[in-house]
Amino acid sequence: MSTDAVKDVIYQSCLVMDDEKFDEYLALCTDDYHYKVTAYSPELRKEMIWLEQSRTDLAAMFEMLPEHVKPEGRFTRHAQVYRVIPNGSPGTMNVTSALTIYFTNDRGDTKVFAVGRYNDVVDTSGATPRLKAREVRLETRSLGTGSQIPF
Repeated sequence: MSTDAVKDVIYQSCLVMDDEKFDEYLALCTDDYHYKVTAYSPELRKEMIWLEQSRTDLAAMFEMLPEHVKPEGRFTRHAQVYRVIPNGSPGTMNVTSALTIYFTNDRGDTKVFAVGRYNDVVDTSGATPRLKAREVRLETRSLGTGSQIPF
């Protein structure tokens, strides 16, 4: 499988999440997909796991999002793939991407919402690559309203 095809699944995941097409996002994932949001807290001097979900749990969370408070506006994810390497398991690749998430409110004001990295495992054993695992490793630790929407 080409490196470009692997990169494309990362970029496509951003596009569908920007448009809040959650079913299309899940279609990019394997049945055993694992999603996690982490950060390091220098104040606590330890790793934090902010969210950890299976594909099934993530689907249930997506169904509940209309019930959550969300700021009026749009999130835009920008990922830049830095590295695609075999991870030692047949048919999988590790992908590291820089991540910046912007929020544009209804008045047209845009601000950086969060920065971090995607540490992805991509299943390349099928006809098209699919996300097997994603760790969203954040540098930003002050997120506020809207942070219930996966990155």
